[in-house]
Formats: sequence, structure tokens, C-alpha cells
Amino acid sequence: MQEELRAFRVAAVTGGGRFEKLEAENKRLERENALLKEEKLQQDEELEKVRSTAEEYLRAMLRQDEQLDEVRASAEEYRQACVRSERAQEAASARKAKFYAKQEQSIN
Repeated sequence: MQEELRAFRVAAVTGGGRFEKLEAENKRLERENALLKEEKLQQDEELEKVRSTAEEYLRAMLRQDEQLDEVRASAEEYRQACVRSERAQEAASARKAKFYAKQEQSIN
């Protein structure tokens, strides 16, 4: 295509009459326009691929955020269960200590 453009340019410069020069220049411009349109089409296709990939990554990130939120909620539930268990153990230990203190007082 580039060689055809060069040939049109040469013809436009070296052509005999004014009409031939204008016709050659017109053909060159039409060919150049076609090349630019083709290049733009390729760029548009590449841009669409990039956009599509970006959307896929965004959806994947959103899914990971949702999973992370689920893990955080699960971790919080586990932490609260541990706190409740620890408090229950402390209460049981306090009751045992109180019971043993009463037993010791009754023995004395």
C-alpha cells in the first residue's frame, strides 16, 4: 500500500497535464484515506480488546472484594466466638474459685 502511494505521488508530480496530476493526487489521497481508515479500525479493535480486558479485571476484583468481605465477616464471627468462650471460661473459673473458697471455709 505504501508503494502504491509513492507511485501515485510520483505520477502526480511527473504526470503530463494538469488533469492527470489532479487525478493522480486524488487517487493518492483516496488511498491514503483508506489506509488511515484501516489504521483507525485496527486501533478501535485494540481499544475494544483493552476495554474488555479491563472490564474482566474489574469484575474479578469485585468478586475478590466480595470474597474478602466474606472472609472478614467469618473472621469477626470467629473472634466474637473466641471472646464469648474466653468469658465463659473466666466465669467458670470464678465460680470454681468461689466454690472452693466456700468449701475451704466450711472445712475450717
